[in-house]
Amino acid sequence: MTRHLHAAVKEIEPTQKEWMQAIEFPTKTGLMCDDWRQDYMLLSDILGVSMLVDAINSRRPVGASENTALGPFHIGGTPEYEMGTNICLDGKGEDLGVRETGYKASRPSG
Repeated sequence: MTRHLHAAVKEIEPTQKEWMQAIEFPTKTGLMCDDWRQDYMLLSDILGVSMLVDAINSRRPVGASENTALGPFHIGGTPEYEMGTNICLDGKGEDLGVRETGYKASRPSG
């Protein structure tokens, strides 16, 4: 991580003022942390690093939904399957059963 940080600094060539401004951001983040509140974890999420690490460690086969905390999203033209069909493309993991509970979500249009 340190080597990459050094490489980024060499590439960017920040002024002293720019570097101090860059340091202020994680410093303020750290000052907001305590035993109950861990804002560095949120910063990792905001910067997309948490999802990138998850994607690296949970690679998906071609055609599978992308790793994301915000999805999966509706994609038009996807195949329809019978209720109860296992849609796992790589055969890993355990089955997850989903059943209707009376709540009706609307289908996305498009």
